[in-house]
Amino acid sequence: MSQNQNEGGFIPIHGGYRNLITYQKAEIIYDGTVFFCNKFLNKYDRTKD
Repeated sequence: MSQNQNEGGFIPIHGGYRNLITYQKAEIIYDGTVFFCNKFLNKYDRTKD
């Protein structure tokens, strides 16, 4: 869908969620969690699922 078709639409065009501070913080927390799980939990541990 081109931008011109959605100008008067119900849902406006949006994006750029990666620039949101909450997204950036959540990504850091996720990366830290994955690192921790890979370092300290067994590969087949159910906690890691």
